[in-house]
Amino acid sequence: MIGEGLYHGWVAHTRFAPKRHSFRYYLMMLYLDLDNEGKWPALVPWLGERRFSVAKFCADRHLSHRSESRLKQRVQSEVNALGGEGTLEKVFALCHPAYFGFHFSPINLYYCYRGEALVYILAEVSNTPWNERHRYLIDADNPSSVEKAFHVSPFMEMDQRYEWAIAEPTATLGFGVKNLQSDTVMFNANMQLKHQPLTRTNLKRIFLRIPLITFKIVFAIYWQALKIWLKGVPFIGHPSGKEVH
Repeated sequence: MIGEGLYHGWVAHTRFAPKRHSFRYYLMMLYLDLDNEGKWPALVPWLGERRFSVAKFCADRHLSHRSESRLKQRVQSEVNALGGEGTLEKVFALCHPAYFGFHFSPINLYYCYRGEALVYILAEVSNTPWNERHRYLIDADNPSSVEKAFHVSPFMEMDQRYEWAIAEPTATLGFGVKNLQSDTVMFNANMQLKHQPLTRTNLKRIFLRIPLITFKIVFAIYWQALKIWLKGVPFIGHPSGKEVH
């Protein structure tokens, strides 16, 4: 079991139908031991919980629909609600911090351990501009496919299912998902990241390489959506009828 730190590397998306479209971006995500909530090092001016810093991790932004005071407890409750069993002994959160107060994370992953064994991954997915969230529970020993239950892209049908590609975080971290419609692969997304210690030097190096990461993520979502639309891919409205304002 690797300890907390940061992961950096590449995320890539590929659409295969109805028009092919692909891109990749460099990113960094924190990997935090939730037993240390309230005790994470204040790596000012780069990262902190309360004091001013470029980036800030705010635990209360995560799984905020749950009432428990600590994030690890909220993860435990959500895992149980989604059918998971037993007590989680260690939980690590792979997530984006807020940059200058702005936070958006398309996906947060909670790696849940019992002893030294990874038992579950809780995936919390967010969309924009609706600012909704949905959670999927992945069994680490049997990452079976699940029906898509959440509107993420206005260029993707809802009648699809997800197939997960997972691995336990080590010096590298890989995570992927395929969207299948019937038996046809419509879309594939994956991350390939490398672990580094959580230090001022490493944060400074990465922040200078990719400043304002969450701003870049949101801009990239809309920029890629525009390019997909210009390719003639049909726009699919929110299934609940919510409009984009």
